[in-house]
Amino acid sequence: MEDRPNILFILTDDLAYADIAMMPNLQRLLVAKGTSFDHYYASYAACCPSRASLLRGQYAHNTGVKNNSGVNGGYAAALANKIENSTVATWLHDAGYRTGYIGKYLNGYPEGQSPTYIPPGWDQWYSAVAGTPYNEYNYTLNENGQLVEYGSGLSDYGTDVYIGKAESFIATAASSTQPFFLHLNLYPPHQPAIPSEQDKNLFPNAQVPRTPSFNEPDISDKPAWVRNLPLLNATKIASGDKLYADRLRTLQAVDRGIERLITTLEVRNVLANTYIVFSSDNGFHIGQHRLWPPTKVTAYEVDIHLPLIIRGPNVKPSAKVSALVGDIDIAPTLATIAGVTPPSFVDGRSFASLLGNTKLVWPRRSYLLHHWRVQPLNNPLTWIDHIMLALDPAPDFHGIRTDRYTYVYYPATAERELYDNVADPEQLTNLAATRPDLVAPLHWAFAKLLGCKAEKCRTVENQPIF
Repeated sequence: MEDRPNILFILTDDLAYADIAMMPNLQRLLVAKGTSFDHYYASYAACCPSRASLLRGQYAHNTGVKNNSGVNGGYAAALANKIENSTVATWLHDAGYRTGYIGKYLNGYPEGQSPTYIPPGWDQWYSAVAGTPYNEYNYTLNENGQLVEYGSGLSDYGTDVYIGKAESFIATAASSTQPFFLHLNLYPPHQPAIPSEQDKNLFPNAQVPRTPSFNEPDISDKPAWVRNLPLLNATKIASGDKLYADRLRTLQAVDRGIERLITTLEVRNVLANTYIVFSSDNGFHIGQHRLWPPTKVTAYEVDIHLPLIIRGPNVKPSAKVSALVGDIDIAPTLATIAGVTPPSFVDGRSFASLLGNTKLVWPRRSYLLHHWRVQPLNNPLTWIDHIMLALDPAPDFHGIRTDRYTYVYYPATAERELYDNVADPEQLTNLAATRPDLVAPLHWAFAKLLGCKAEKCRTVENQPIF
């Protein structure tokens, strides 16, 4: 195999930052042997927009994927905006990498295409096209253009199936002269969070952490859409605790998979030349700030603050990076690692230099946050539309995350939120009404980022705010 490094990018679904503490293999094999990014954020805390940004290195206003479904959402939006024609997969594939995609793709795939359709840039492709993949059983995969059905047997558990395919991909790729890029997309801990048989009884006493923001007593300073939420009752709290425990249970299969994959890399003598990237598409809330039902999509820290851990050649072990980075930076970073120049349309920037020098001065001062509420296509609404609306409670908003502050503006009501995440990490006190000296420059900073493209985004992000 040539000297260019291999890349294994493991992406989970709806993983809350705090939950990685319950993954011992990840802690031992990635955190202790790699670099963790403490200020890594989703620019849009929903699956499809975030995943589009990860593939393209663009904010959602440039990918055109503005929700998981409905108008301007889901895979249909990705197709309409032709984002698949140029992604990190095509960049690396065209540069001679063997590429593989395993697991969850963009929400709604393969709508508008044949069930055997494979997006450009992927040499190997295994992704669900039918059934109930979120339930881990009874689903159909497009396996390199062949449709393969999986049932309800123990060996059909989706996470284990995907990890097994990743092991096979690595074993084959390791014997080639080509470097490889494998993007493994696992469903846990996404709802309904169905654990494997061996994990279903773990964590019998697990509860959603009773942090100060959980079932927040005083939300009088929050915007109206939050302020109108009732306190969680005992039934909702019990339901949230059960979901939390099930989420932790599903993550154990992911955690075992991390060990399996690293063992495979080691046995095949390619571990030393492989970058392993672990993250999530977005975070998740279960009752924080009274938010219910459990979902994501807000600009609260629990939804946008994500784990990002990287292990690989010349990456410092047990290191932490405080630089402000986000999902639009992943594609250009992977390209840089592979020795590829990203296209000029990319909004993000490579942080590969931080892997070898964690104290390097990082110029970004702000990171754009987006949300457009789902707009169902059906009239009258179907039951699925009502579910999608319930899981997308936040109104449209735009804002920014800096190294210290979160500022959010709701254009329909002109309401604002401002949190000092250093003094108030639980985001209990909205400063928007009491700190106009902060609101004005932060509003101006985010307004300059709205609609930015490519280098303009990076230039504006680097500008001082105060």
